[in-house]
Amino acid sequence: MKITRNLSVSMVLILLMGLSGGAYAQRGDPASQQKELQEAMEMMKKQGMDAETQKQMEVIFKNMSEQATDQQSAKLKREQQEFKEETAGHGTAQVEVEGKQYELMMTECKITDQKTGRFTISARQAPGNANASLTVNGGGGHAQDTIQFSLANGSYEAGNPTFQLNGKSMEWQGMVAGIEGDVTLKFRLTCGAEMVDYVTPSKPNPQSSVNVLTLNMGKETNTFQTGYCSKEEYRTGNLIVEFEAMATGSFRGRPAIIFLSKSHAAAEYGGEYFHNLDLFLGELSAEQHNLPPRQVRQQIKNVGQDYNIQEQTAILKKYEEMLKSAPPEKMGELFEAQNEETKRLNEKVEAMRYPEASSRGGAVTVNGQNVHYRGPKMNTQDAARAAEFQDFSAEPEIWVTCGE
Repeated sequence: MKITRNLSVSMVLILLMGLSGGAYAQRGDPASQQKELQEAMEMMKKQGMDAETQKQMEVIFKNMSEQATDQQSAKLKREQQEFKEETAGHGTAQVEVEGKQYELMMTECKITDQKTGRFTISARQAPGNANASLTVNGGGGHAQDTIQFSLANGSYEAGNPTFQLNGKSMEWQGMVAGIEGDVTLKFRLTCGAEMVDYVTPSKPNPQSSVNVLTLNMGKETNTFQTGYCSKEEYRTGNLIVEFEAMATGSFRGRPAIIFLSKSHAAAEYGGEYFHNLDLFLGELSAEQHNLPPRQVRQQIKNVGQDYNIQEQTAILKKYEEMLKSAPPEKMGELFEAQNEETKRLNEKVEAMRYPEASSRGGAVTVNGQNVHYRGPKMNTQDAARAAEFQDFSAEPEIWVTCGE
């Protein structure tokens, strides 16, 4: 459609709805927005826009550009203020690569095992800069240690770097695979208020009784009775189990079971460590109290599965027989009925399953009879069906004293 001398400004705006309103202000940076407006103006000139309309459109486009710039500026100020508040008291990191220096604020500094070099460190620039971020993962061995420095236009990664966290600080310099080949990168960082050492208890053991497990989450404390607590190492498949415990009690007024374990992959499979905390809502049978934790946990995970298989088989057989003798016009109804019956079965099996929450990436520390766990916040997919799991805002910490 060709724009004529008689085409109104309002009609032109309708044709350019994609450039109007708050959505336009969210598209790209001011420079790209200005370019988009200029291209739109050039397009309309080519379509025969008269001089008077052109002047009016230039004023409108100028106003749109200024409005978008103001909105972008206000948004950036909000993000910068939020970042400043979130990182108050945090440490800093300085990165130098390809002749440029970047100042970053630490956002994460979590120590799983200082002695073996297991930690996760992250830092990033405040909004409005080069969108730079640094991630350093210590996996306890060169093959599992990683360094990645990212910018808006690409990233730099180190292969099998050697580094060490000295208390709260680290310095490193070496070759990294860059955007256009290998280059030298160096950084130094210091952790601050964001640092969490999962190996170090936040406070003394609140309960020293043997075979009592204490779960602390912020100001909340729950105690459990440990029925199984073993430091005897054993191998199962490719996994070496160093410690495991199973305890029963109540969590927020509901019967619950806790499984806590420390294990690692066998040396020939990399030796990676696993520190696991699992919390289930439910009760154990009398027989399960006397079984090893790994066996009981698997039984709990499998609750309803045998019933599901049995009922699914019965449903398939039932409708298979009905479909054999059903006229073509009834087959659609039978398929729909089968789907509905299967849906009801799935809902029933889901209701049978124990609600579950877990914490991964923390540290189980064994010191004689005393065992301590501290880790990231609990994760769950069952908050909708278990009110007790709707608030996991505090990180979990566990103390347990194993009996002989």
